[in-house]
Amino acid sequence: MTETRMTKARTDSLMDVIRLRRSVRTYSDRPIPEDVYEGLAATVRTAAAAWNITNARIIIVRKPDEVKRLRRAVFSGLAGKVNPWMLATRAPAIIAACGYPNPTAITGDRALYMASASMLMEVVLLAAAECGLGTCWLGGFGEEGVKRALSVTDDLRVVAVSPLGYPSERIQAQSGAYLRENRASLRRKQIDELVTMMEGA
Repeated sequence: MTETRMTKARTDSLMDVIRLRRSVRTYSDRPIPEDVYEGLAATVRTAAAAWNITNARIIIVRKPDEVKRLRRAVFSGLAGKVNPWMLATRAPAIIAACGYPNPTAITGDRALYMASASMLMEVVLLAAAECGLGTCWLGGFGEEGVKRALSVTDDLRVVAVSPLGYPSERIQAQSGAYLRENRASLRRKQIDELVTMMEGA
């Protein structure tokens, strides 16, 4: 697959892209151009990997019948019941971040395939936001059902899934004015609840 230039959305910097990325749950059925799919796939190659071990991969499901089957699979199992809206989403594609557990890639009790798969997923989600696409990182899903829908081997673990499509409403970057008007954004935690700055001597 050759690298292609993705259609640029409304951003001028990485910080704009980070602010633009939102958890989107309502989508239009507008098709995603082929060059955007190719650009997202090419972006995966730029992601970091824990210990530089490439034991993770991204699967992008695009065929309508397979997307429909995967939507139902996400809702399967007890964990999947937290995302009932996935059954009716109009998003034309679904992303799955997967990893292969590897006993040699574990430090203490940390399974590094989860870190590698998460790094791949975040890169794809940010690239999607830069293209004007919406996503929603889902940790609640029926993994066994999702694995069957993806037709993957038993040794592959599914770490996260996300719908992929154009939001039904425009997403705005979080300017100061937008933050003041958007209560959902104001509910986010304060910086000092998320970051500890260790002062130098």
